[in-house]
Amino acid sequence: MSMKSNFFFLKELQRELKINSEGWKRQIAIVSYRIKFYFVYINANKIGLFFAKILSYFLDFVSQSRSLPGNIFIGYGLIIPHGFNNVFITEKATLGNDITLFHNVTLGVSNLKEKNKTKIIIGNNVMIGCGTTILGKCSIGNNVTIGSNSFLINQNISENSTVIAPVSKVKKTIKS
Repeated sequence: MSMKSNFFFLKELQRELKINSEGWKRQIAIVSYRIKFYFVYINANKIGLFFAKILSYFLDFVSQSRSLPGNIFIGYGLIIPHGFNNVFITEKATLGNDITLFHNVTLGVSNLKEKNKTKIIIGNNVMIGCGTTILGKCSIGNNVTIGSNSFLINQNISENSTVIAPVSKVKKTIKS
């Protein structure tokens, strides 16, 4: 464990807390996740991870929120406007830097029989709107915006793209 990686981790954690400074619950969710992330990816220490999980459960209770498991890889610069409430991410997902996740986002498997083959890879600078579901083997490039209520299953999205859900249309209007 190098001093440089510890310093970088603390610097990026400070940046994430500043980005998410609008609400203390957001900050607690970030700290709760990053503590577990630290002991899984940076300082592989099972005893530290055990105590990090206990602290995480306590922080989740205080904030009335939930955090993600530490073995999900999320790059730095995470923005979570509504905390991790109703955000579900499979352990098979890898998220890049500067990701924005709104509420009710699901990143998961599309077929339980093939859950070990599922791998969701999300690039850097991606915004995922509320109610979005991404299932199966998906790859999302850098600088992508995914609109609210979008549904992606086994799709690849190229860089610098915008994805929108089908537009709602009025089928019938009842005249009074």
